[in-house]
Amino acid sequence: MMFRVYSKEQEGNFYLSPYTDVFIDNEKLVIRQTLYNCIVMLKAAPDYSNRLLNALQQGVHESVLFKLLNEVLDNEEVEKTVNNWMCKGVLE
Repeated sequence: MMFRVYSKEQEGNFYLSPYTDVFIDNEKLVIRQTLYNCIVMLKAAPDYSNRLLNALQQGVHESVLFKLLNEVLDNEEVEKTVNNWMCKGVLE
């Protein structure tokens, strides 16, 4: 069983769920949420994908996450993407 312990200092940050498989190729980032078997995809270069994953593993504030996603998505898609990833259990 996988779990993550949160502290008061981490409150308000987004994290990549520990229940995910991540695949990166030259054109996209694919994340599969293993509990619900949901898949999300983001068209992005490998260096960007790695930066995003590193931020999510460390914990990232909403404004920073929105700014990161805004590098590959337009403003309207950023909030939809975050909400979608939360609903699918990719983000905690």
